[in-house]
Order: sequence, then structure tokens, then C-alpha cells
Amino acid sequence: MNICILDILKKFNPQVKGYSTGTDLKTRDLWFNAAIAGARSRGIPDQARELIGRMQNDSRTNFENDWKVVTIFIGGNDLCALDRDPVGASPESYIKTLEEGLDILHAEMPRTLVNLVEILDIYLLPQVAHGFGSTAACRAAQATECNYVSTANDTELEVIKVINDEYQRQTEELIATGKYDTKDDFTVVIQPFIKDTVLPYTEDGQVDSTYFAPDCFHFSTKGHAMAAVNLWNNMMEPVGSKTTVWGITDLKCPTQENPYIFTSKNSKPAIVPTDSPTTTTTTTKPTTTKKPAATSPAQTDPTVVCNETCSQVVPDWGIALLVVTGVALLLQMLVVICITSRKHSKPKAAEVYKNGIAL
Repeated sequence: MNICILDILKKFNPQVKGYSTGTDLKTRDLWFNAAIAGARSRGIPDQARELIGRMQNDSRTNFENDWKVVTIFIGGNDLCALDRDPVGASPESYIKTLEEGLDILHAEMPRTLVNLVEILDIYLLPQVAHGFGSTAACRAAQATECNYVSTANDTELEVIKVINDEYQRQTEELIATGKYDTKDDFTVVIQPFIKDTVLPYTEDGQVDSTYFAPDCFHFSTKGHAMAAVNLWNNMMEPVGSKTTVWGITDLKCPTQENPYIFTSKNSKPAIVPTDSPTTTTTTTKPTTTKKPAATSPAQTDPTVVCNETCSQVVPDWGIALLVVTGVALLLQMLVVICITSRKHSKPKAAEVYKNGIAL
């Protein structure tokens, strides 16, 4: 089953705008998709400026009044460059340019929630290249796109793992400063659903490489579906109690008690939805990457689960959000998801952040 964040958001507001469409270079419409294939963190500031410019000049949306969800997932290509650019790919350089990009959004983009997806454990890539469904072509492609990680020996993989963890640690420290929580209409929330990466496995214990594209580096359609569901579920979980390991799961829904996307402000104290199992953020990495046997996310239809339960808890006034979604989660990117306002009165920004970003 194909599913992305856009599909989920449309269940709450069909009037979503800003997403890219098409794959043909001549006819596709990027709209607010500012993602660039192969980008590194040093490109985030320029992507932020590009995105702001597009939105300010767009006649189909209202930059000042529409609410926006921006999703940033960056760092894989930085880690791939550790051997040829150790200074530019250092954790300090990574955080410096990521912070610069977030500062631009904070200063210039009103009514915005930024989803900051933590970098996955890229040192696991060599296992993908030799898993179920992998090919010689995929191994060659991975070696081309991320040669340092793809061909690393055990000692080098341990170094990559340490730096990978440092990217995550410094990202968490940056957001924990609270520098992006100084306004009533802007915040940055870390979504850590792949922080403690566990590769999907087949029933007979092989890494299931069908969750990855033919280059054994980016996600396949099936991988995107699982990432979308887990990203959404992170958005439904309080800060401090977010799931850090992705997997096949049903969509979580807003509840009567918490009918909103969780942020640092409305997660104090953390309120765990009563209809969902409690999960806590882990502080250590798993000792193994093997997980229970997994098959396709299509074995259940999570949209059906949400449709049956969410309609009773979502306020019909739905807050105005601008949403833009990108073509691929593992393309290092800046993505914005935009939902246009329904024809209902908008709550004031202060009221929104007092009670959470409502759906």
C-alpha cells in the first residue's frame, strides 16, 4: 500500500496544498518541495531561503496566515562524506549549518511547526546491500552514492557509528536549549522514529532490502509507507515519550483529551493518549539490529484504522496549516507540508499553543 504524510493529513483536511506532483522533469510541479537529491546539511540554509521565497510569492496560499508543517531530514550524505571531507562532515559542522537553517525559518516563517527527523543509523547500510531482494546493481549503486560507508571495514563502521550518534546527541542538545520556543506560532520538534534504527527482517531472518530502493540507499515505496506511518505516530506522541524504533504499526489518532500534534510546550507534563500503549524514549542503542519477522506494511491498512476512530475526536474547525511534502524521505531534504484553512474561524496563535497544535 502506498501512503505518505500527505495522505494522512488529507483525512483531517482534504484541502491540502503545497505538495509536489509528478516525476517527469519537464512536467512535474515542485510547488513548495525544496528538497535536493544528494544535499548535505550545509545546503539547509539555502533551502530554507528558497522555500520562504516560494511561499511568499505563491498566490494559492497565504504566507502570513496559513499554518505550515516543515519536515527536515538531513545528514546521510554528510556521513557518507566523512572520508573525503572530515571537517565539513564533522558533528560541529553539521549542527552549525542545521542551526543556521532553523534560525532562518524561526526568524522569517510565521505559523510553523518544524518536524526535525533524527538521522538514522547509516552504518547499517552494508547489511542492506546484501539482504533479501538486493542485487549486484544495488550494491554497485550504494557504493557509488555512499562508498565510505558501503565499503567500510569493522573499525571504520565503529567510527561512523560514533559520529552518527554524535549527530543525534548534538541535535537533541540544540533543540533542548528552547531557542525555537520563543514565539507563540513557531516551534521545532524532534521526531526520533528512526533514531535507534532496526532494519526490517524477513521471516527467515534476512535483512529485508525490499524496504529500500534499487540503489540500496533510499527508501522504496514500501519503506516510504512505513516511514510515513511512524513519522505521523511520532507527531501524536508527547515530547519525552516518543517511539525511537520504527516498525509495522497502525496509525495513532488524536484523542478527546489530546486532539493535537504534540510540541514541547503542550507535552509538559507529558500526557500519553489513553488508547495507546506507553512508549518511552530510549537512551542507549539496541545491541542488535535484528527484529521479529516483518512483512509488508500493506498487511494491514492503517488508514482504515484511523478512519474508524479519528473522526469522532477531531474538531471540525480544523486549524489552518500549509503543507508541502517531498518526493522521497531519504533524499536529504527540506520538506514543507501545507494544509489550507477550512472556512471556519481560526483560533489565535496563543490559544493554539496553549492547547497544542490542533487538527
